[in-house]
Amino acid sequence: SPNPATSTITVSPNTKVSSAQNKAEKTPFTEIEIIDKLGNFKKRLKFSKGTNTATIDISFLPTDTYLVRVFNGTNWEEYKILVAK
Repeated sequence: SPNPATSTITVSPNTKVSSAQNKAEKTPFTEIEIIDKLGNFKKRLKFSKGTNTATIDISFLPTDTYLVRVFNGTNWEEYKILVAK
């Protein structure tokens, strides 16, 4: 979020519900990639284990649609964002 964005995005992937305590928790991640529609990597970031929220500078990206890929240590989740200047 936000989507569309201009200078920064906040990544906070899907929330999972812990069945043992029935409470919602953010899914931690270890890596984020931003890829343009031609498949070119624009930014790749690594995070310490247990990270569940990150604010990323995207001010260098021109107006376009991008794919944000988030790796949780096992699987990749993908989100589309629109950068609008």
